[in-house]
Amino acid sequence: MRKLISILVALGVVLSFSLMAAPAAAVEEPVTVCLEEEIACTNDTYTISFHNIGTLLEGDWIDVMFPTGTNLFWMDDVSVYKGAKSSAVLSTKCECVSTAEAVTGTATTVSNTTVRFVLGASQNITKCDYVCITVENVTNPASCNYHLEVGTSAHTPVDSEEYTIYCAKIALEGGKADPDTGIPPMNLISLPCYPDDESIEVVLKELFDEVEDTASDPTPFSFSVWYWDNENDTWLKYVSDSSFTDLETIEPGKAYWVKPSTDITIKVHGDPYPPGQGPPRKWCYPRCWNMVGFASLIERDANEYLAYTLLTPSLNYAVLAIWGWNEVTQAYETLDWDIAGGTAVLEPGDGYWMAFFDEACIIPPAQSTC
Repeated sequence: MRKLISILVALGVVLSFSLMAAPAAAVEEPVTVCLEEEIACTNDTYTISFHNIGTLLEGDWIDVMFPTGTNLFWMDDVSVYKGAKSSAVLSTKCECVSTAEAVTGTATTVSNTTVRFVLGASQNITKCDYVCITVENVTNPASCNYHLEVGTSAHTPVDSEEYTIYCAKIALEGGKADPDTGIPPMNLISLPCYPDDESIEVVLKELFDEVEDTASDPTPFSFSVWYWDNENDTWLKYVSDSSFTDLETIEPGKAYWVKPSTDITIKVHGDPYPPGQGPPRKWCYPRCWNMVGFASLIERDANEYLAYTLLTPSLNYAVLAIWGWNEVTQAYETLDWDIAGGTAVLEPGDGYWMAFFDEACIIPPAQSTC
């Protein structure tokens, strides 16, 4: 415990569309996307928002394709709104104002799982318009959190790198150090899904973009990321405004301290399963306190998540204690966890300190659908 405290004291320092040059009769291959918010598995309303990167005109359409098992024939309504393009668009970024106007058109069910919205007379959605689609009273969606597919007819080519496809958002608290403690606001986070590319520049793209965009400001954005490497008994770190860096990846199964200079939200891009393979995947930890990531898109009881923890044959339990971090109060919270079973709930995007009785491995349960 003293070692953990000394470590912590030392640390005190969507959805986009695929659009291509083609006549209105052509439909681009659908893009698989993750929903921003969890959807209940009953009759419900799907609200889908994105920044448009091409141009849709009268007669063009947007297809929203739900997972197998969905019933769209009883849906109540489909509505589409767009926001005016901001007067200050920065290069390829689409920055839009909050006002919105209705886009008129006709919605039909192409199949039991696909709804098509055709833009009406004199209607258009131009580059960088903010678009929001609402599909009401969808019955029996097969997947709660992901995946939908979206396709469009289009006139304007776009670069696939412009797609905004993400599974979760993590809001980070930032700012100056507390005058009493001298400790800046910190966030203990982990990845709820599996990125295709674990390099820190890709996973934390929003942070790197903000550093670049504010480079000429009087007070440019900066951030640092920290991970305790038990194997080598050292901190790995990335500090954006110095050469004090040796952390190269952000990986599922690990938790990280992140300290931004201002509040910012990051979008986590990835899949519910490791790329190229399905579950299970395991992470092993030594006997001591470990920074443990929570790889799940939905909250879970700690008992459920740790049920498949692998132990040496002579032991029955591995995790002795779990500490969470409250970003609002900037304080630790001891979760209700013990070897007899507690009521602790693990949250997507949160990281944890876990005390292991001995070396053990965690096999997270498969990402569930309802």
